[in-house]
Amino acid sequence: HLLLLPLISHRKMIAATLLAAAVLSLSADPIGLRICKNSVCRKAGSADTLDSLFALAAASDQANSNQNGGVALATLQEAFAASRVQACGCLGGCGSGPNVVTTDGGPSDVFHDVYKPSSCAALLDHVGVTVPEAAQRAWLRRMYAM
Repeated sequence: HLLLLPLISHRKMIAATLLAAAVLSLSADPIGLRICKNSVCRKAGSADTLDSLFALAAASDQANSNQNGGVALATLQEAFAASRVQACGCLGGCGSGPNVVTTDGGPSDVFHDVYKPSSCAALLDHVGVTVPEAAQRAWLRRMYAM
């Protein structure tokens, strides 16, 4: 059993290196979205907004076009989504949330009341992440089923 530990650690290190290289190859400076997870936005449904944005980003054309030697596609999709969609603290505008801000380095665009899948897809498109229409419809059906 002791001989397997270095092998397992080495495999994990190789997988992590491949994953990091894949994420870095997607974009040197990714533009993404940050979703407020403070108490007021959380009560307004920011966790659902975060889930929607993450799932739609993982299903995007960009996340599915970057297969990299030996790394599972699902792993690359999650890495791409995690590089574009993140939680953050208060963005102001409490009471009109869930609030989302772009991370494009320019003046911050804060979008309020973001909870519909169509709004999430439009925001992803705003930052250059294209979500196929079929993925949007599938996510909408999933949201109605909940």
